[in-house]
Order: sequence, then structure tokens, then C-alpha cells
Amino acid sequence: MINKISTDDIKKKILYRSIHRGCKETDHLIGNFAKNNIDKLNIEELILFEKLIQEDDLLIYDWIISKQECKLEYFVLIKKIQIYHNL
Repeated sequence: MINKISTDDIKKKILYRSIHRGCKETDHLIGNFAKNNIDKLNIEELILFEKLIQEDDLLIYDWIISKQECKLEYFVLIKKIQIYHNL
């Protein structure tokens, strides 16, 4: 039998993984964004966020601070994080 995961379960997983990454800078940037915006994201954005947090910390950090171009699939989400932090 397939177990359905609720939106709340996805949000809890994202919040935890966003804050406990190992790189303090990335924890701060995506963790604070997640804490304050998780309820504003639709299911597609939540799934994408869950995928984003599986990427390497330093890569995510470089995308957010515009040191590197992010993968096209993350462009809108990274832009939302940048706007949230006024970057």
C-alpha cells in the first residue's frame, strides 16, 4: 500500500532540513525564508523546495548570493529567497 504524505509533513521536513544543513550561512538564508514563507508556497513550490534542499549547501549559497547562475528549475524559488533577504 502506498503511503500518502500530507502537505504538513512536507512542510515539517522542509523546515527541519532548511535549518539543519551544516553551513550556517545557508541555514540562515533558506531556513529563515522557509520559517516565514512556507505557508505561502503552493504544493508545486513545496516539492521544488524539497528538491532544492537536496542540493549542495555551498551551491545553494552561491545561487542565492548570485555568485553562480542557478539551475533554471530553481530560478523563481531562488529569486523569492533573494527578494526576501533583499539580495
